[in-house]
Amino acid sequence: MKQNAFAELFVQLQSAPSDWLLQPYWLVKIDGGLLRKDSLPRRYLESVGMHFNERALNDAMEIRTIHQNRDAISRLCDQSMKLVISSYFDTRLSNYNRGRLKLITIRLETTALKGWLELAQTHHGLENGLKTFCIQTPGHKSALSHVMKHLNQNLGREFKLYDARPDERLAYIVGEYRERNLSINVLEEYLKLCLQVLHGVPSHQCAINSYQTVDDGYRVENSSYNFWVPRID
Repeated sequence: MKQNAFAELFVQLQSAPSDWLLQPYWLVKIDGGLLRKDSLPRRYLESVGMHFNERALNDAMEIRTIHQNRDAISRLCDQSMKLVISSYFDTRLSNYNRGRLKLITIRLETTALKGWLELAQTHHGLENGLKTFCIQTPGHKSALSHVMKHLNQNLGREFKLYDARPDERLAYIVGEYRERNLSINVLEEYLKLCLQVLHGVPSHQCAINSYQTVDDGYRVENSSYNFWVPRID
């Protein structure tokens, strides 16, 4: 299978434009794995004098992800919404082609929209899916703001980003990470949420000076006070 993929790559290169190494849209046609730094085809091509442009390769990777996300989005929404979303991202990619927008912005938008629509399938509709998305991934919800405005204007809807309450976010973290190892970032968010929900500490005063594990949870130092927070188990 791998040898067949290598052969197909070199067949593709027979009809490649002279500047194919600089063209992200042409590079998208090639399996990205074949052009990794440590791949045999790339090492061979470099040995015969070809110089890869990392920015073009990165842009091609972003475009692949955008295309994959758009394909998934088109399967997750009805026809009227599909047309509006398609025109939106066509315009966004046109702006990228003109140098007015970065691909990472479009990739984050398509990823967030796909996540919302996937949750809408399992949470009984777009509004419930949007609320769940905002609770589960608050750091990504801003990526929906422009596309949501476009949907509201063109479909006559009133979608709004949801600001999750601390107890809602805490409940999600407890359910999602029970019996799993927490990353430092998630653990610190969990401790801050516990200070708010369990101990009534205002959100703007939830800075954590230090914390340490104790038998039944964590001892958290906040300002000059110590608080107990339970483990997730």
